[in-house]
This record gives sequence, C-alpha cells and structure tokens, in this order.
Amino acid sequence: MSDPVPAENRALLNQALAAVVRDGRAPERQVTALAVLSRTASRPEHDPAVEVLTRVRAQLSGAYERGWQPLDLVHVARWRGDAEAGGWLGRVVLDEFEASDVAHLAPQRWIAQISEIRRHAGGTDDHPLLPPTTGAWTAALATLAVLDQLPGVQLIAPAPSHWGSGVPIDLPVRIAGPRTEDKMLARVRSLLAKAESTEFGAEAEAFTAKAQDLMTRYAIDEALVRAQHGSIVGVDALRVMIEPPYAAEKALLLHLVAEANHTRAIWSKWASFVTLIGVERDVDHVEMLFTSVLLQAVREMTHAGESNPDARSIGFRKAFLNGYALRLGERLTEATRSAEDSYGGGVLPVLAAQQQAVNDAVDRLFPKLRSSGGKKSLDAHGWRAGTRAADAAVLPTGELDGSGQTS
Repeated sequence: MSDPVPAENRALLNQALAAVVRDGRAPERQVTALAVLSRTASRPEHDPAVEVLTRVRAQLSGAYERGWQPLDLVHVARWRGDAEAGGWLGRVVLDEFEASDVAHLAPQRWIAQISEIRRHAGGTDDHPLLPPTTGAWTAALATLAVLDQLPGVQLIAPAPSHWGSGVPIDLPVRIAGPRTEDKMLARVRSLLAKAESTEFGAEAEAFTAKAQDLMTRYAIDEALVRAQHGSIVGVDALRVMIEPPYAAEKALLLHLVAEANHTRAIWSKWASFVTLIGVERDVDHVEMLFTSVLLQAVREMTHAGESNPDARSIGFRKAFLNGYALRLGERLTEATRSAEDSYGGGVLPVLAAQQQAVNDAVDRLFPKLRSSGGKKSLDAHGWRAGTRAADAAVLPTGELDGSGQTS
C-alpha cells in the first residue's frame, strides 16, 4: 500500500495556494499545518517544502525561457506579493544560478542582475531555502501564486537554453554587449550624483543640465560616426523596475524622459516595469537621467509636505508627480532640440533613420501595443507645485561646466 502522506501534503498545499490566489493570503491554520509538516517530516518526499521548491524551480526555468529575467521576477514577486515574497524568491534565484551548469555562460546583464539581487539579499548562508516557519511559508506561497499567474513578456535577450549553444536566435533587438565606462559616461554619472546629493536647487539644476547636454551631444556625435561608416543602428531593450508608491506617475516621468531622448518606453501595469527601446547609448542615458530626476522629484515633493500638511495627501502627491513629469518632459524636449539645431540640418536624416530603427523594433516586440488614454482629475495645488519644481530643475543646453564657464 502506498504511503498517503505525500498526497495529503500536496492536497493541503494546493488548498493553501488556491486561497492565496483567491483571497491574497492563505488561512493561518493551513500555513501553520504546512510548517509543522515540514518540520516533522521523516523523509524528504514527505516534506511539503520539497514540493514547493520543485514547483518554484520549474516555474523559474519556464519563465526564463519565456522572456523573464531574474530581476523582473524578484520585482514582480515583491509587487504582486509582498517584500517577504520578493526576498524569498531572490534567495531561490541565487541558489539556482549558483547551482546552474551554464552560469559561467550568462550574459553581462544577467550577471549584473544576479549581483543586484545578491546585494539586497545580504549574502548567502547555510540555512534551508524554506525553513519550517509560518513566515517563510507565507512568503513561499505568495511567490508560487505569483509565478503561477505570470503572463508572457517580450524576449529581449537569449534565454539560458541558448547560452553557449552557438545556435543563432532571432531577437527583435540587438543583443547588447558589455558597455565600456568611457570618460564621457563617467563624467555624466558624476554630474548626476552631484545633482542628487546637493540640497541646493540651483546646483542640482546646473549639474543635471550639463549631464543632459553632454549626453545629447555625445549621442548625436555617435549617430554621425555610425552614418559616416555605414554602420547598422544597434537598437537595445532594457526593463526598468518601477517601485511603489505612485508607480503610474513615475512611469509617466520615465516615458517623458525617454521621449525627449528618442527612446520608446512601454509600461506594463501588471508587472510594474517599463521596457525601454532605443539606441544603446540613449537607453543608458535615459535610465541614468530618470533615476536622478525621480530622486529630485521625490525630494521636492517630500519637502513640500514638510511645511504644508495638505501637501502630504495622496491626491496632492499624484498631481505633483504628474505636473513635474509633464513640465520636465517639455524642458528636456526643448533642450534636445536646441542641441540638435546646433548641428545644422544635416543631422536630421541621420536621426530620422535612427528613430525608424527604434520604431521598427517596437513594432516587432509589441505588435499589439495600445496607447493609454483617458482623463484624470488631479489636485490643482499639487499640479502647480510639481510644475514649479520641474521649472526649478530646468535642463537647458550650455549650462555650467566643471570650470564654471558656459559652453
């Protein structure tokens, strides 16, 4: 006669998982029962933790082949589940990567994501991935529920099954190689770091403005060199995770920063990330600039609430970020056009060909793309405050360089 315990464990696990999907959380009695069964299991096959880890590992492998990447999955587990679920999945991702026989073939961006997850995980230890505690079980069930519901995503890089295979794979975008940290990019990073750290608006404005001007002109110079040598435009794709709160408003800010820099930004509300599609250096530029201006926007928004209790409301803050994003987008676009105009009309065909390559890549990646629409009612005071803050973060061309001279 077969031992009925594994079947009973599996039934209890499925009941708890169904409750998470239905209600957002399993009943405490089910979680406690699973933890007790795991703690008292006399054989591995009787331990429900083995079943959970087997399922999660299978879901991870399948998700990678369908276009998901490590940081995407950890972010979604945190977004759709909770912080504990994201942290627990991060540990599983690290364990799987380190045990993989193809880890040494992983592309540079994959390795960078693993390093980011490891940094937040606080190092590795010898504890089991699923210790028999109710907290760990709650996180594991939430994670598995999220993984069971994963939709499809766009394949923007080779899946692990193709690493080192030598078999060509047709991707809608060029596979980006390792970036060289040239002097220009290092200078831009330094300028943005200074803009983020200073408490003085005028200094932040000057640092951010110079960073924008440098990157715009650098991008144009690269485009002209490519055109002169007849090089194919390399279109890249990158996912940027958008953290709560106010995810939609932050995504709007990223969209407008991208638009001003000839890059497309596609928002996934379900996963709370934005896919950037653009020329390689432009994608890097947009990611760096967005990170910096978002920090400045949140700082100004928080500062507004320190002296005015009404400015701490959700409505005010959403309106603030909307107003900030739209005004900043206008100023960035003005700055980009000013820089392009300084090169004369000869640069226009080059930029047009580059934009067409980007649009073609978007069409291949997102053949059913829909534009978001609809009207919003926004707090008028928040909107005006956000607009003023964006004006304070003016990004014209030709601001101060490191020597104090205008360029």
